[in-house]
Amino acid sequence: MKLYILGPDGRTLVCVEDPLEWALWWAANRNAGIVASITVGHVRISTVLLRFDHSHAEGTPQLFETALLDQAGNAEQFRTVCARYATWEEAEAGHAEIVRTIKREQVN
Repeated sequence: MKLYILGPDGRTLVCVEDPLEWALWWAANRNAGIVASITVGHVRISTVLLRFDHSHAEGTPQLFETALLDQAGNAEQFRTVCARYATWEEAEAGHAEIVRTIKREQVN
């Protein structure tokens, strides 16, 4: 399994081979992987770096995820709403699109 940390710019992914190096970096940089997080009405929309590839070795590495939670932090009712991305830029764009969708749904 490939493990990832963020490079000096805080957005570029760096693959590391050493699990200890990976663990120590994340211990020192706990919030580094937060792309965006916002509450819209009763829905929390959070996009984060997953720290390792979630593509299951099929295609492009999927390293970021947007998930929806209710105010209590419960993802159960939103289980089918989850999006994954390969890059920080894709994650930002995907997050923004989901925020727009949730805002439109709450208006209607």
